[in-house]
Amino acid sequence: MSVAAVDNERMAMTKHALLIGFGSYLPDRVVTNDELAARLDTSDEWIRTRTGITRRHMAGPDDTAASMAARAAQAALDYAGLVADDIDAIFLATATPDQAFPATAVRVQALLGMTRGFGFDLSAACSGFIFALATLTPISALVWRARCW
Repeated sequence: MSVAAVDNERMAMTKHALLIGFGSYLPDRVVTNDELAARLDTSDEWIRTRTGITRRHMAGPDDTAASMAARAAQAALDYAGLVADDIDAIFLATATPDQAFPATAVRVQALLGMTRGFGFDLSAACSGFIFALATLTPISALVWRARCW
């Protein structure tokens, strides 16, 4: 999660997005390669040598992209010493949204208890984080300027 923070006094100065907190969330359920091999025609060795993967975390029946993202976002807020209403926007980079509409980002806003700001999903698969940062920087400067007027 990226948090935009701008503290410069002069609006003429260029504003930047700063990463001041980060968080993560992994579901509790762990599935090993051996578990997969018991159900599929594969082996731990085959998976490990080709992918380097030895285990993966599996979402539970009540986990959604929004609920897992909200947990990671809350961890980022805690790390940064912020609360949800300190945030102006949520940029959620995912290839697996909960649904096409509304955006998963606005569901994360609701789960965090945000009462202002906006959110949108950005779908760019593996490069999603980079595209989110590239999108965040100019928008954070606009949001900062709007707050000053």
